Amino acid sequence: MEKVARFKKTLFLSTLFILLALLVLFVVWNVQADEVTPDQNEADLIASNRVWIDSKTPIPLTNDIFVTPFEKNTDVKILKNGNLVVEVTDAKLLKQLALENSIYDGIKAYRLVITAPNVAEYINNAKFKYPMDHAYTGISNYQIESGTRSIETGSNAIRLTRENNQVHTKSTVQVRFSDDLAKDSMDALQMDVSSNSLALDDSFQTKAKSVRAFSKELFYDFNVTKNSWLILSSSKQVHVYSPVGMEYIMK
Repeated sequence: MEKVARFKKTLFLSTLFILLALLVLFVVWNVQADEVTPDQNEADLIASNRVWIDSKTPIPLTNDIFVTPFEKNTDVKILKNGNLVVEVTDAKLLKQLALENSIYDGIKAYRLVITAPNVAEYINNAKFKYPMDHAYTGISNYQIESGTRSIETGSNAIRLTRENNQVHTKSTVQVRFSDDLAKDSMDALQMDVSSNSLALDDSFQTKAKSVRAFSKELFYDFNVTKNSWLILSSSKQVHVYSPVGMEYIMK
């Protein structure tokens, strides 16, 4: 009887210890998840975006094709709202685009618009690295084991309106997650892809006969491991398409 009582007491204390440990971890995870990064001042953001242009930083049109500000037959500028606009009529660059992707076949002019908050991230995409630390939310923690991020053109055309030579695009493009694990891990790691959509509003003039618009996206492709309750673990490759702007293909 004494051994049974001692065993029950040990089992009770062990269970109590595990529950207390889980409670402490739950509190710590929630505190970390609630940390908020302050928003950047709008004026500072616009000024910061202009520095990229003034310093002649190469701007990616795709993962492998770049344009340098102030090059011949190109126009790179930051608008009053902070958006980055790149316009290209250079035959050599346009030919490179057509050789890389058939969507650009027959292109005669190109226009890229990146929304102000995404300019620095887009320009420096080649330097992007996934956070390797554990991130916590609720009773779960996430860790990215490996992955890549690339610049992609959206698969579906964006609706635009045209009156004579004036083109106007006003649309909302959704962030696309391969599954809930992709969204939950991005939120936990605070990777600035928590918004579900991107509002696009742009106008310009062109004499091109044909104008098509597509979203410009950052494509996240990574392997993530999720642990829950310290004992449940799962790993999976997930994808996220995050719109950062749009591009016009003129023929």
